[in-house]
Amino acid sequence: MTRLFLAVYAVLYLAFGVYALLQPEALATLLGSPAMGGSGLYELRSNYGGVSLGAGTICLFGALRSTLQAPGLWFVLAYMGGYASGRIFALFSGERPAELLLAFGGFEAVTALVAAWLLWRRPAVLPDHSRT
Repeated sequence: MTRLFLAVYAVLYLAFGVYALLQPEALATLLGSPAMGGSGLYELRSNYGGVSLGAGTICLFGALRSTLQAPGLWFVLAYMGGYASGRIFALFSGERPAELLLAFGGFEAVTALVAAWLLWRRPAVLPDHSRT
C-alpha cells in the first residue's frame, strides 16, 4: 500500500511540476492570479514547478526502494501537512480563498493524514548499535 501511495504521488507531483514549469500563466489563472508579471511567473515555476519535481522524485525513489519509503512518507507528511496548516491559518486570518484553493487544502490535509497513517502502520525499526 505504501509503495502504491508513493507511486501515485510521484506521478501527481511530477505532472504538476512539469505543468507549473511549462504553463505558469495557466497555473496563475487557475489559482486566481492571472495578472502576474515576470517575477510572479518565476516564483510559480520555481516554487510549484521545481519543488513539485523534487517532491515527485522523493516519492518515486520511495516507491522503488523499500529503504526510502519512510523518508518519502515523512516528506509527504511534512510538505502536505505544512500546506494544509498554512491554509487553515490563512482561513482564520481573514482571507477568503477561491473554492479551488479550499479543495486543495482538503486534498493536502487528507494526503498528510494518509501519509501519517502509513507511517504509523510501519514496524518500528531501531538502529543496531551492537557494533558501536
